[in-house]
Amino acid sequence: MEPYSSKEKVNPQDNPMDTQITNARLLQEIEAAAKKITVIDPACRYWFIRTNGGEFYDDFKASKTIGIGYDLVPLFNARMTIQAKGDLGALVDTHYPGMSQPRRAAGLIHRFIMEMKPGDVVVIPSHHSQEFSFGIIQKGEPFEMTEKIAGLEQGFKKRRSVRWVVTKPRHLVEANLRSAFVSYQTLSEATAYGDLIDREMYGLYTKAGRTHIKIEVGHIDGIYGRDYFKMGSAIFELLDDLEAELKLSPNPERIEFKTNVQSPGWLEFISQNSALIIAIASITTVALFGGGLRVKSWGLDLTTPGLFNSLTVFLNAKQRRKLTAQILKAKMAELEVEPVTEMMKALHDPNESPKLDPTKAKEDEKPEKGSNSEPQTS
Repeated sequence: MEPYSSKEKVNPQDNPMDTQITNARLLQEIEAAAKKITVIDPACRYWFIRTNGGEFYDDFKASKTIGIGYDLVPLFNARMTIQAKGDLGALVDTHYPGMSQPRRAAGLIHRFIMEMKPGDVVVIPSHHSQEFSFGIIQKGEPFEMTEKIAGLEQGFKKRRSVRWVVTKPRHLVEANLRSAFVSYQTLSEATAYGDLIDREMYGLYTKAGRTHIKIEVGHIDGIYGRDYFKMGSAIFELLDDLEAELKLSPNPERIEFKTNVQSPGWLEFISQNSALIIAIASITTVALFGGGLRVKSWGLDLTTPGLFNSLTVFLNAKQRRKLTAQILKAKMAELEVEPVTEMMKALHDPNESPKLDPTKAKEDEKPEKGSNSEPQTS
């Protein structure tokens, strides 16, 4: 990139007052988007629950529940025994005489009734763990299913309500997390892997006062250093401009960076300033698609007034920014960087959780015919 002067030319049709108004609007839109970021309770626990070899996987998803067996032990009796500090193992033995390890079953029932809480995260595997579904336990006590599930001998009747957030095929789940799920227990705690699970569930979230953005890199034939570092340099150059002009933080803000570029892999940016993370999400989105994109799957039109449109105006205000945005677009395309879908979803409907489908082709996320997909150079 050619050196540039501090006396860099701006768009001649702009004047300082227009620039101030545009920047003020952009700052408001960034701050508004930051308020829509998913917030994860740092006190929540994480659980991995098996589906009887995949037998109950589809049922759990369709019924928006998770469940355990030992159906002959009434849920009411189990709860009363626990509250009375009675012998839950003896209760299990009463209904399953001759069971070799009734106390192991009692421990499972106790965890399901007493330790799992609303707001906790659950992960379930399909048959042979070909895919995993991630969800959040909803409000309400455990309950017993009364209707028989078609085609299934037993019902795993003890249930909890769950809101499913995302389903991912095995190959898109981090290897470190897949290995953590190699457990023969029906229900096991996975809180030690909470950070990995968070990153699988959300591309954009805040936890314990720190906001995270995960950018997926889809290239599978090896990552070239020049492309990788030029992309990162372009992101931070545009971010520095945005931070300086909009005064996104009163003091220079350190942004933590993590990466796992194993072809495919990901980049993660973390900051205590959520506005900076929104800025990164916006910069990468506009660089990928530009201000002329209509994202049909999210019901978004980036040509209308809003954050992405305002950021496009900001990038077009100076020649250097336009060139940097074009370099970023090219490098992201070469590395097959995926859009941060939660960012688009939050702007579309903040009350609805992201419906992510990592296997879906980006057919509807291409510029409409005749639209321009990158910041304009004049």
